[in-house]
Amino acid sequence: MPISITMPAMSSTMGEGKRSMCVGWAEIQRDRGLVAGWLVAGAVLLLALVAPWPASADTTKATAAHVSLYKELLVLVGDAQAVTYSFDDEKKRVEDAVKKHLGVASFTGAQQKKFDAVAVPVYKEAFENTLQDIASAEAPHFTADEIKGLIAAHQLPEVARYREVKFAPVADRGERIRKYLSDAVASIIQRYNSRAIRRPPLEYDRSAPVHKMLMATGLLEYLESESASYLFSLESAVLGSLGAIGDEDDAWRLEGLIVEESLRLRDWFTMSEMERFSYGMSPKDMVAINTALSGVAQDKLNQMQNGRGNVSRAEIFEGHRLKAVRRMEAEYRQ
Repeated sequence: MPISITMPAMSSTMGEGKRSMCVGWAEIQRDRGLVAGWLVAGAVLLLALVAPWPASADTTKATAAHVSLYKELLVLVGDAQAVTYSFDDEKKRVEDAVKKHLGVASFTGAQQKKFDAVAVPVYKEAFENTLQDIASAEAPHFTADEIKGLIAAHQLPEVARYREVKFAPVADRGERIRKYLSDAVASIIQRYNSRAIRRPPLEYDRSAPVHKMLMATGLLEYLESESASYLFSLESAVLGSLGAIGDEDDAWRLEGLIVEESLRLRDWFTMSEMERFSYGMSPKDMVAINTALSGVAQDKLNQMQNGRGNVSRAEIFEGHRLKAVRRMEAEYRQ
């Protein structure tokens, strides 16, 4: 009986603690059927985020040396590590599918050895090809001097400390998000039924060094995208609890409450990260990062990482993910 491995491009959770590793893959998360909900709820905000793509001094095909230099940058900023974690998740899902196909809860020693003998080189190749294709597509949008400047900036000890904090696992993050969403659903339903209009906004200092640092590094934009990815779940939970909605005015009133709550969720994500970085870094380090990472080159890199560049990292990743799955299917087809 042939094995069929059918899996989504990315897990919605990607493993608690690993989610923060995947800055640079916000585009993948937006492509999971949640775009429609975001367009309804945040069209104005989304339009505000879309800025003209900065012109590069050279958008011709990059040389091998140019691509190699850019790959060095991808490794340094953590994007290569994000690819590794993504394929690790994929390999684990394939392993679970193979076990199900074989009708076993766990592999024997021989079965594990056989699986690893196939899967390890398959996903190693998938990682290398994905990184190569991303670098080949993105490198031409940067001059060699821009790439070298970014490498120098990201080698600063302050930026290295930023990466340590950013990539540090947050064990209870998933549970905190679930609790916040549950409270948000209850709040929307309560305000809808009582015909209350507004909920006090979340307040935080947008002039603080930590907020400026999140903007400079592109993490703030990623958080906006991540919060938007929960909108569909939020709306579905509310509608499932309320059941039938009254007239069109009630429907629009409810939609307004959901939009308002989704923007609060965005601010809650931002405040949570501001608190986390404030605990792990000094204001002096943050100011140094804001200075080092300001400029057109970093802006272009942020756009690439957050899915707003001329290159679709999501499509590149998905192409190699599917090739790896097909190779694993062929190996276990009987």
